[in-house]
Amino acid sequence: MKRLLYKSIAALAIIIALASCDEIEHPYTEQNAIDTTLQTSRKVLLEDYTGFRCGNCPAAHDAAKQIHEFYKDKVIIMAVHPNCNFTKPSTSGTKYTYDFRTPAGDAYDVQFKNSETGLPNGMVNRKKFASSYLLSHTSWMEKVAEVLSLPPVVDIKLTASYNESSRKIDIKSNLEYVANASANNFITVVIVEDSIVNYQTDYRVKPVPDIPNYVHNHVLRHNINGTWGDQISSSAITKGAKFEKNFSYIIPNEKDWRPNKLKIIAFVYDGDLDYEVLQAEEVELIK
Repeated sequence: MKRLLYKSIAALAIIIALASCDEIEHPYTEQNAIDTTLQTSRKVLLEDYTGFRCGNCPAAHDAAKQIHEFYKDKVIIMAVHPNCNFTKPSTSGTKYTYDFRTPAGDAYDVQFKNSETGLPNGMVNRKKFASSYLLSHTSWMEKVAEVLSLPPVVDIKLTASYNESSRKIDIKSNLEYVANASANNFITVVIVEDSIVNYQTDYRVKPVPDIPNYVHNHVLRHNINGTWGDQISSSAITKGAKFEKNFSYIIPNEKDWRPNKLKIIAFVYDGDLDYEVLQAEEVELIK
């Protein structure tokens, strides 16, 4: 009886959310409700591939924001600015001179062919839907709901601390598997930053689409343990297995990152499942 009530409430909430949403219009059913009886639940990594010269990208930013507002901490967003014409800084003038690109973001773009397909697009847990990783922002909500309904594989507990004088970040992750998994599991830890005010092209704005004070959120800044992370175990992982993985990073002095706007994201993916993310977690660096 309780499960039926939960599903009914979830379905009603989705209907209300969609009624106030201009960007996302999709039908949803009760099957998309999250099973709240599980102690460990799925969280989703939503990767938004974007660029500050991409005039259609702000609509995708809005879609990601709406999804995050609906699902709260169940959805973790990482905005990736890959190396392409939409992200290349201007070498003259005062507009679009900032460089949002990262080596890891460029490597992901090469692997998954985001900019080659055309921005904006994204991935939901790097899961293939109809043989493709890449999704239009208009389908993100539907696919996020689909993935959140799946049973969890691993739980991530994540903590982070920051030393202001040394600019050192220390991260502790505790993993507990609630299902069997392959030996080909990896953990990747990244830094993202919110509230970066800079230029953005937005074709919805008339007559001049150049916005000088656009707020960029969830921006990928750095991969702490490399582009593809670290292998978690050298052998197959059994249900109940626990692992502790610790990481540290000193923010270079030349970086203009603001520690109070930084977040740490950790995600576990399965190489045997074509990079599919099994779980993600996020914490603020300074609370």
